[in-house]
Amino acid sequence: METLSRICSDVAHTIHNGRKPSDEYAERVACLLKGTVAHESAGGQYRRQIGFTWGELRGAWGVAQLEAGSVGDSLKYIDNRPALEQSIKEYLAGNPIGCTLDLLYEMMPLELMQTIAINDRLAIIFCRLHYMRFPAPVPPTLDGQADYWKKYYNTHLGSGTPEQYKAHYAKYVS
Repeated sequence: METLSRICSDVAHTIHNGRKPSDEYAERVACLLKGTVAHESAGGQYRRQIGFTWGELRGAWGVAQLEAGSVGDSLKYIDNRPALEQSIKEYLAGNPIGCTLDLLYEMMPLELMQTIAINDRLAIIFCRLHYMRFPAPVPPTLDGQADYWKKYYNTHLGSGTPEQYKAHYAKYVS
């Protein structure tokens, strides 16, 4: 989880929509991303949701267990946000992932999700983009972040609980 934690911090400090976040706020975001990875993939152990195959689009993918609809919404969110697009391109230039943002737009959905599944940096970028789509600021406390994760990531439809999120944070991050 150490490498994943470092990626979460890098993404939190680098990916922004025109105004670089303060170090204090970026650290909050980094903790939220680390907690999401810790809970969703048991600290990075799973790259594909259990019960689904690599040849079907359904289910969740990568260390952040992203769904194709969320990734598609995140790609749409980047549109008409040139500062966000530029921050992603600059991040990818400094941390090559084997493809560019333009190439991600061109991929077929299954190919994109398979790429996210095997590329932790890309999965964490899309996790960050998912959270950026919501205007509420990331809370400063673990309790607040667990509730934030439940509301905006796992949602009322998911079976995860803030208590499980905090337990996984303690096990894999702390």
